[in-house]
Amino acid sequence: MKSKISQMVIDADVARSAGITEYPLSKNSREILLAILNDSNINIVFCQELLNEWKKHKSIVSTRWLTSMYARKRCKTIKIEDKFVTILNKITYLKSAEMKAIQKDAHLIETALKSDKFIISNDNISRNICCKIVDSYKEIENLCWALPSCDSKLLIKFIQDGDCLPESFKIRQ
Repeated sequence: MKSKISQMVIDADVARSAGITEYPLSKNSREILLAILNDSNINIVFCQELLNEWKKHKSIVSTRWLTSMYARKRCKTIKIEDKFVTILNKITYLKSAEMKAIQKDAHLIETALKSDKFIISNDNISRNICCKIVDSYKEIENLCWALPSCDSKLLIKFIQDGDCLPESFKIRQ
């Protein structure tokens, strides 16, 4: 059964790392962006905070990519609430460093929850924290989080073919 993912949230760390070099993270991030642009009908969803981060951390490759995505009308900016942060503040078992890390990416998660629940980010720390808190916040149990640093070939295949969602992307496995 093919996946019905038509919207993704892409962290600014992917924009920053997508470059012209053959360094693995640079190459992986660039190839993922190009697969979304050229080989899919996937739209990108931003909240204002994420869009500001993209503008601050952009590379030449990600700037050109984002311009092309806007030209094709495949970018959407949505308004988010701080619902996830409110829930996080009630979770008492996270360490201080974990709480700080997940709060930094709360806008990514909130944006993903208002779209097709799919994040592309190199932040494995926040992904692991989501896995840890999924029982406390059921809304994130269907969240998917792909890491260009680890999952690039699988992610590109998923983007191009729309195959079944790989289990490794799911927060709840």
